[in-house]
Amino acid sequence: MLSLVTHPAYDIPLPDGHRFPSTKFSRLMTRLDGDGITGAFNRLQPDPAG
Repeated sequence: MLSLVTHPAYDIPLPDGHRFPSTKFSRLMTRLDGDGITGAFNRLQPDPAG
């Protein structure tokens, strides 16, 4: 089974139009959840480093 690794800290507040759209990670998970796709995957959240 494929695992999806995600964490809220992957999104960082950057100005609109920034070259790196960091909110794409949470938007992708929201989209996958809404489409009912994430139920077929293991969802993992990493522990803090250190």
